Amino acid sequence: MSLFPYPNQRYSSNIGLSLFGMDEVLAENFLLIDAVYGAGSSINVNGVLVTSPNFSSTTPPAPGGDELVTFQVDANGNISAYVPTPAPGGVTSLTGDSVVYNNSASTGAVTLSLISQTKNTFLGAPNGSNGTPTFRALVAADLPTSGTWAFAGTISGNTIFSGTPTSTTNVNAADASAQISTDAFVQNALNLSMGTVPLSITGGTYSFFCQGSGATVVVFASGSISSIITWGGGSGYKVGDVITPQAGNYDAFIVITAIGGVSGTAPTAGTILYGGTGYGTGGAAAGSAAVDIQFTFLLTGVLTSNATFYMTYGTYLTTSQQWIFCNNTTGPYTVTVGLSNSTNTGGSGGRTAVIPQGTNNSRSLLLQTDGEANVDIAGVVNYADLGGTPTIPTQFTWDNQGNATANLTLSNANYTTTFNQTSAVAWLWANTTVATVSTTNASPLLELAANYWGTGPASAQDLWTIGSVLTAGLNKISNLTFTHTGTTGQAAVQVPLLDIGGTDAGISRLGAGVLAIGNGTAGDTSGGLELTIIYPTGDNTRTTNTAMMYGLAGNYTAINASGTIYLGINGGTTMRVVSNYVILGSGIPLQFTGDTGISRLSGASLAIGNGTANDVTGQITAKIHTLSDFGSAPTSAGTAGTVGQIVMHNGVLYFCSVTGPGGGATQWNTITLVPIL
Repeated sequence: MSLFPYPNQRYSSNIGLSLFGMDEVLAENFLLIDAVYGAGSSINVNGVLVTSPNFSSTTPPAPGGDELVTFQVDANGNISAYVPTPAPGGVTSLTGDSVVYNNSASTGAVTLSLISQTKNTFLGAPNGSNGTPTFRALVAADLPTSGTWAFAGTISGNTIFSGTPTSTTNVNAADASAQISTDAFVQNALNLSMGTVPLSITGGTYSFFCQGSGATVVVFASGSISSIITWGGGSGYKVGDVITPQAGNYDAFIVITAIGGVSGTAPTAGTILYGGTGYGTGGAAAGSAAVDIQFTFLLTGVLTSNATFYMTYGTYLTTSQQWIFCNNTTGPYTVTVGLSNSTNTGGSGGRTAVIPQGTNNSRSLLLQTDGEANVDIAGVVNYADLGGTPTIPTQFTWDNQGNATANLTLSNANYTTTFNQTSAVAWLWANTTVATVSTTNASPLLELAANYWGTGPASAQDLWTIGSVLTAGLNKISNLTFTHTGTTGQAAVQVPLLDIGGTDAGISRLGAGVLAIGNGTAGDTSGGLELTIIYPTGDNTRTTNTAMMYGLAGNYTAINASGTIYLGINGGTTMRVVSNYVILGSGIPLQFTGDTGISRLSGASLAIGNGTANDVTGQITAKIHTLSDFGSAPTSAGTAGTVGQIVMHNGVLYFCSVTGPGGGATQWNTITLVPIL
């Protein structure tokens, strides 16, 4: 250690400790303390340890454009730093579309640095008025309206032209687009490039004159739209309006099937007619009216009702149009093309065109509209337009007839209709609806009608209907029914010979209203009639309210609704049974007084006794008792019996002397008979 020599230096160099008048060792200790104080402390600056630091307001110098702070210390050893305030009049801040730099001290250099903005925008004043500049898109009003513009390269994208070109060509009355000063002229030309739209339809209204606005639709798509996720907002829409989501390639078609929402006329549901191209999932795309300027419409799908297309309404100059419609749909319904009215509430009332069904575009029609009222089939060839003498068939083979697409009515006046066949071929009128266990299907109906003079008086239709009806279920009943409406007079079915289940020669006709049932010879009555109930026209003198009646020529048996049985002979009532007694023809009843001593023991067994049910203390007195054969000889081991029973088998009598169920408990005995000489 290097110390100050003693005693030449009287004070230490750092803190001024006194070194004189003391022991030499003590003076050296003071010098050590002074040296430690002189070494100072250490601090970390930006991660670097600095020993014996010195706070300076001048060194090292500040980087270019920046300024050093000034340090100061007071008598108490407090240290602080400050930045000198510049003189008034300096730059304190700079603002653009937002504050980009602050410098309240107004010292040092100021560097302008703008924040990122949306692409294809520029810093400009508001469109059409004075105001603070903002970053916005370019509009037509930002460009000069006079002078000549020169472009280097190719103009592409959505280019907007404003003003009038220096020269025009081919001016005509149909051009309402001021030539190419707007995009209408170019857009019309592009859309007439023979575009084709495939539409899958089921029936109902399809309007291309949608007047709604403000709706959005979110779809699920990967190129083509496959489903609709949700709808939002809008007003003025109608069920049947066809819209195009304003995204992708702007070529999808959706028909609105339900409306509601806050406005009451916002789309809430729809069906995709064509998914289009270039679409992606998500994003609320505007649901704007679909255009109908494509040239070809390919229609497919199974029709469940008639389909009507209402095309865009307008004027001769703006909406006159031509289309090719190819109807490849199936189902017994029609497809009609017409113009909408001016309010999109129905058709224009003008002519319409019905598109026939075909396959693989085999029934394609070229249509022409005047744009205001009518749609007509174009290119129809009349016979008078054909050169020479072309042969046009006047009849067609039966197997070459087309399927009906509407009801058919033929007014044949008094002309007869004859179908000649050469064999017993079938004429089938079939209901081809597939049956299920729960359906009730019926055949097509054959209706025979004529007019009768009815109440009014007036002529009215009298109608017979014949058809079969199947009951729902597995192998249920099938009935051939005859129904009648019209005259209130008697309606009957008359046949020369009613053959039920095969020809029966035993049934013949005796006369008006009389049949004979016999042995097969006409008029023979040796047969019989078996049935449950006969409802006669009534024989009120003898059998009021007759329910069943048998007999002929005054000899009969009848039962009326109250249960009285009548026996008639030669036209008179000989006997009738009423309640529990018989009344003879003279009116005197033949009656047996009831006997409570006779009761029923069990099946085929009676008890005769003292009047108590099942009592057997009574007796039977008769001149002759005949026993029927018991069926087999009873045995004590196997035949049950009751004491007193007598049975007979093969002329041998058996007597039961012990009651029992058999098996040894019963005792049967034979009765010895002594022959009478």
